[in-house]
Amino acid sequence: MSAAKPPRLLAFVTAGERPVLEVAAQRMVGCVSKATGTTWPVRLRFLTPDEAPPPGMAIIASMVGDVATSETDIEWVWHSRIARWRSAGDIRILLCTVFRHVDDAAVRPRAVERIRRLNLLAIALSRSEGVEIVDLDRLFALHGARTLGTDYRCTGADAATVAGVTIAGAVLGGDLDDHLDAATREQAYRIHGGGEATAR
Repeated sequence: MSAAKPPRLLAFVTAGERPVLEVAAQRMVGCVSKATGTTWPVRLRFLTPDEAPPPGMAIIASMVGDVATSETDIEWVWHSRIARWRSAGDIRILLCTVFRHVDDAAVRPRAVERIRRLNLLAIALSRSEGVEIVDLDRLFALHGARTLGTDYRCTGADAATVAGVTIAGAVLGGDLDDHLDAATREQAYRIHGGGEATAR
């Protein structure tokens, strides 16, 4: 058996982060297709804030949209969001941390503190809700904001490549039994080269 069915990769991200998910989907298509010897299509679907998700292999979620909001009970918002996603069926949720770099000096102190709190919340959600963490904050810090040409919003071609390839690795590195047999998934993960990407 190779691919059981064409899966959906679901994403809850800002408009500026969509290129990241496009890179991730393309990377997964390439790795699995090479592993199976046939084209393995991935349907990328972006979710709205109040939407119950359709069936899919994983939801990639971002907190970037929460940095500039005035929402105070953000923990309740995320617990409710995850409960809504899970009510549609058992699905992997991969939550990305937010890069602690803000270009705009006028809002930097408040925004950096907000990001710090969001990243702590991501860790708490991984423990209480069982979501998987993709630590883009650590990854981007290793490369540097100047090298990637980005800030917390994850914009720019280099940032999209590094984040997208890393997300693809995180998805391929976990349970995809409803879509791929274990041997094919492991081969695709080896083709991918592991978890994290490097900047060009």
